[in-house]
Amino acid sequence: MHIDPGCEAVLDAVTVDSDGCRADVGGTVLEAASARELEGRMAGALYERFHARKITDDVDDDFSHLRDFGFERRLAEPAADVTTSHRVDVVERTDTGGVALIAGVRVALSVDQLASIVTDRGVETLRTSASRPALSPGFFLVRVTPGARPLSGPLLRLYIGLADEEAGVRAWSLLLDHLGPASCGWQAKVLSNPAHYPRTDGLVVYLDSTGWGGLPRLIRELDASGVASGETSYYVHRAAPGIGVAFEPRDPRPDRAGLSFGQHRSRVIGHALVSAALAGDSHDDRRARVVGELLGAGIDPSSLARNLGSPAVAGVGIPV
Repeated sequence: MHIDPGCEAVLDAVTVDSDGCRADVGGTVLEAASARELEGRMAGALYERFHARKITDDVDDDFSHLRDFGFERRLAEPAADVTTSHRVDVVERTDTGGVALIAGVRVALSVDQLASIVTDRGVETLRTSASRPALSPGFFLVRVTPGARPLSGPLLRLYIGLADEEAGVRAWSLLLDHLGPASCGWQAKVLSNPAHYPRTDGLVVYLDSTGWGGLPRLIRELDASGVASGETSYYVHRAAPGIGVAFEPRDPRPDRAGLSFGQHRSRVIGHALVSAALAGDSHDDRRARVVGELLGAGIDPSSLARNLGSPAVAGVGIPV
């Protein structure tokens, strides 16, 4: 079976000792007390080296919780006019405001906010800022759900590689200018600390199928602007230099729920490579084991950007 060239490159760059306790991941040597521990460390190393393409001294370091409020303010400026709708259930009203349930959370609302709630066929909705600067650690996130409708169906991710924070601000502003007026559901996040650059996943956009029609134009605009760095993740379909696309994972297994695209692919490949080492697989058997693990995780081995059964997207070029 044909394997995605990006996957082949990863396999060529990774070796695992036969006891499953030591590995070389693209030049980074990992050691662990057990094969299970090594799998976990490998998943992190594969993510950093081959998805984010960020080389660090220690792949276990995670400073995503550190916030740079000055830089966040720069990212907040172009997002100031982007709004979204929430379905609300007002549970209390007073002379000075009230309380509403939003996504199961009790939220205090002002008199003006209560007055702005729209009721349509018994459903109450409230329009607020779409900015969520602390929802995704390490990123400034904007989520837009027209009509309080959640993102649905297969989600497509757009990755923009960013060399530094100035490229991040430019790409973020361009993206918000393009998607801000759109009627589709979308979500986007950009690295919110200058120390985290460069990364191939510096800016990530999530689109449901209602927004796929405008994707080719957005890719052309980003490419023409020169904001994207040249590298892309080994796991995605390269749509332009520094710009990649991929489908959100659809793995039915409970222990894979909640993983991001890069985490999911890294976890599956890492597990396959450690298992192959423990079994003493030959080169061909190792390759076949990886294919089997990809299929079991719902991944198309010929295109890591796709899940099994992912639909075609016009004008984007993901192999089908």
